[in-house]
Amino acid sequence: MKILILSALTRPDTFDYLLKESNKNIEWVFLFHYKPDKNDNTSEFQTRYPNNNISHVYWKDFLTPFMLLKKTKPDKIIFFEINDTWQIPLVIAAKKTKTTTFFIEHGVGNSVQMVFDRFKKNTPFVNKLINYFYKICTSLIRILHNRVFYFSVINQITSNKNKAKYLKLLYYFKIYSPIHSLTKCLFPERTPDYALLFNNNNVAPFLIYNILSKNRIINTGVPFFDNYYLAEAKADNYLVFIEHPYLEEKILGWNNEFHQKIAETLNDFASRNSIKIYVKLHPRSNLKNWTRYNFDQKYIEIIQDGNYTVLFLNAKLILSYSSTLICAFICAKKNVVLLGWHPSPHISGDNYAATGLCHKSLDLNELFIQYNFWIDNNLCLRNENGYNNFLKEYNYPFDGKAAKRVIETITNV
Repeated sequence: MKILILSALTRPDTFDYLLKESNKNIEWVFLFHYKPDKNDNTSEFQTRYPNNNISHVYWKDFLTPFMLLKKTKPDKIIFFEINDTWQIPLVIAAKKTKTTTFFIEHGVGNSVQMVFDRFKKNTPFVNKLINYFYKICTSLIRILHNRVFYFSVINQITSNKNKAKYLKLLYYFKIYSPIHSLTKCLFPERTPDYALLFNNNNVAPFLIYNILSKNRIINTGVPFFDNYYLAEAKADNYLVFIEHPYLEEKILGWNNEFHQKIAETLNDFASRNSIKIYVKLHPRSNLKNWTRYNFDQKYIEIIQDGNYTVLFLNAKLILSYSSTLICAFICAKKNVVLLGWHPSPHISGDNYAATGLCHKSLDLNELFIQYNFWIDNNLCLRNENGYNNFLKEYNYPFDGKAAKRVIETITNV
């Protein structure tokens, strides 16, 4: 079986479990960039997956999606996002050639409100106009290629009404965010055959910008959390702080002064209490923003790339901004504090504290005031009914076999 997978090599967090769980009879063809990208370290990639049959193709090599399908001959196609003018026509062409397509979710904490919030995160129109003309000047050939690619499938859309929506998408993409644009142009031809959404929580947000019957939506449990199942969780004498790239992305009012305030507060708490704090950086965070403080590693250790599941499971307490990882921690019944430590204190993202299974902190000083209370009260252990309801909504079934179910679904459908 040959599977075309639309993902960058630099995002193994989306596909790692697929390649590791699959057998040698699957040939993987990666497609993401327009042309070879300098950040794709193919030799390192092959070392990581030595037993897999892997190749790479690029959009620039195919004038139309039909040519892409004819050349690569995939049995199945996997998408992790379908929100641009390359991916959407590929979905439509695949339906015509009867190539089975899948959308696979790569997160677990979506909510309807978060989808609507993305509508508000638009670049000012003047900036979009400047960026658009800059792209025309610097990438004219690529843009013309994309338009040929995009328009080549329009006759595969049966109704004139849906053809009009397809054409409108090009305009909407220029003035709205991708998700906002898709909500304005709902038609079934651009939605894959199946959606593997992992959990019930992801269904409603998905259906805001897609049309798909419920029997084509499959919940398998969350494969990223399989290694949290039945793992032995301890409470060793250290804390973990899950950081986000708010400074790097210049959002929520973050600046160097506030970043330093967070860092120095953590260091002050660790030194006062003679306890170590591991600061786990987001993949998009700049390591130099933390190493510049030159903290004593006895108290503050900065980590970023790697598998830290065991470190997380053995932490006495986990301090984290809203993220997918909190879902994993709650599944593993870890003691978690959801953070709203921002210049304007609030919870950004899903409010997991509303489940009653983790603490919430909006004030940095609460680290000193509430610490002993947090340590003594693991809410996951105190709320069994709430925990079981959480699993049903966010990660069901939770049995360590979700990755296996995802692969079986893809290969057997």
